[in-house]
Amino acid sequence: MTTHSNYPLDLPPRLRLNCAPQVYECGEDWQWNAVPLPDHDFWFVMAGRGEVTIEERKIEVYPGVCFLWNPGDQPCATQDKRQRLTVFYCHFEPVNENGLLLPPVDFPRPLLVRDMNFFVASAHRAERLWRRGDKAAQEQAAALLVALLWQLRDEMLHETAPADAVLEALAAEIRRQPQREWILDEMARRVHLSRAQFTRRFRRAFGTSPARFVIQTRIERARQLLLESDLTLDQIARQLGYSDAYFFARQFKQFTGQPPGSLRRF
Repeated sequence: MTTHSNYPLDLPPRLRLNCAPQVYECGEDWQWNAVPLPDHDFWFVMAGRGEVTIEERKIEVYPGVCFLWNPGDQPCATQDKRQRLTVFYCHFEPVNENGLLLPPVDFPRPLLVRDMNFFVASAHRAERLWRRGDKAAQEQAAALLVALLWQLRDEMLHETAPADAVLEALAAEIRRQPQREWILDEMARRVHLSRAQFTRRFRRAFGTSPARFVIQTRIERARQLLLESDLTLDQIARQLGYSDAYFFARQFKQFTGQPPGSLRRF
């Protein structure tokens, strides 16, 4: 575990939101040349690619890159028109339980979030809650932003290399969609590593090769379907990306030591 003394150990109990939390799909001609910001801005890239410039420093942005802009910051941003950006943003101020302003929240930048599922789901939920318009829903939206700050803090205090953070996001996607055809070269390109580097980093992070991880994920999902559904073996095989139920059954037995039919309870 890596710790850094300049990382915030305490975060504000509340945030006062100064605009609606919003997921924004950037138009073709979008660019951002901000005036000095009057407050904090939570800015999280959900899709696309581009570049941010802050204090003459150029930073590539892609899904998972997150900035916490401070009052007075003046960022500029452009996007790749072939891969337009989708970003989540919200302007806020940190306050105590009595609504009094607290000192600025200080985070390194940029950050690369590891738990993409949590951030994306929280962003959409905060947007929906705020649009409801009632006080309780807007308080919930602000609380979600606090939860995202705590998640950022936790990820910083348990820091991994950026490439490993991207690998965790890729592994989460494999778990969500085990039926996809996961091709090694394509996965390596997605995380900006060579085939050999990708395989080495993936094995170090998860204790197994990318190909075996995909198979294990499919087998885990198959076990669940066998125990909890009445789908046939053919149907389960197709759901998990197998074109041949016989090959699925053979691979299942190879990894678990028993045929898939042995898990049937009915």
